[in-house]
Amino acid sequence: MDDHLLVEALRDRDPDAPAALYNAHADRLYAYCWLQLRNRDAAQVALRETFLVADAHIGKLRDPERIVPWLFAVARLECGRRLPSREQAPDVPVAMHDQEDVDRRIIAWRAVM
Repeated sequence: MDDHLLVEALRDRDPDAPAALYNAHADRLYAYCWLQLRNRDAAQVALRETFLVADAHIGKLRDPERIVPWLFAVARLECGRRLPSREQAPDVPVAMHDQEDVDRRIIAWRAVM
């Protein structure tokens, strides 16, 4: 289902629409939440809250074609409520010693942080 139809289905309270929205966008939103929070449990909570807020406030979205940036904005706000300290290490390794590009991965991680 394209995003415009998905927004209309959400606004019409189609019972299948929330699952369709989740299936269409959850993977990228979860990755974003994990990058912000560096913790799988916190990222799952932020992701869940993102979809709950989106469902509750879908009527405020003026342009249905902007659903993806809107979802990321909601996710950013939800992650902002749960930000870890800068010293907190990620709960999964960003690089493993047996990866050929381990040095580049670590440099990239530090640059992002």
